[in-house]
Amino acid sequence: MTGQDLLNLMEMLDNELQLQVGEADVVRGLRALNASQDYMESLIAQKPGFLGDGLGTVTTTGAQDYTVYPAGLLRLDLLQRQTDSGWTDLDSLDNPISEVYHDWLYLPSGADGAPEAYWTNGTNIYWTPTPDITYTIRWFGMMRKSDLTTGSTFGYDDLLSLPLAAFAVRLLKQGIEDQVNDIYTLARETFDPALAALAGFRREQAPGKRYRYHHTT
Repeated sequence: MTGQDLLNLMEMLDNELQLQVGEADVVRGLRALNASQDYMESLIAQKPGFLGDGLGTVTTTGAQDYTVYPAGLLRLDLLQRQTDSGWTDLDSLDNPISEVYHDWLYLPSGADGAPEAYWTNGTNIYWTPTPDITYTIRWFGMMRKSDLTTGSTFGYDDLLSLPLAAFAVRLLKQGIEDQVNDIYTLARETFDPALAALAGFRREQAPGKRYRYHHTT
């Protein structure tokens, strides 16, 4: 499905719009579609592990306890450090003032070594312990899609195309006849069922506990 297909859906929902190539409302229509996609992505990003097809790497710097957060990454699901034998998961810390239990030793957050855990504020990723050399870190998560054009490919399941088009049409009308509350109501009525349907693959049982810290007496 392309951006033009979404514009066609918008015309079907409001036959007063002129959204074919060269017509008067194409620029406004694309602007509304991209605003709607941004809003939809803000909803998707709130669902852990959902539509997280983003994958990339960052590298650490020796004696520097942070790395810049990947641009456009809306939800971080997992970080893994590359080792000689493959990839090992990093633990996520709730706050930056913490200690990590590893290999029967407590590693204070200021110690140098291979990162075992991280904390992020969405601007930087902070490592514990502070990296002593350069390490390759692989990330998984939900990445923001590029803005739509008439010829670009819609980066989500077709099930989301009609909710997106309906929301975009309502945005165009909002300044003329709709109240802001109507937008929020429409969002719930259109996006929620589609997102719930796409999330239906997650039918596993409640996850077991994963223990990060050990205590011995």
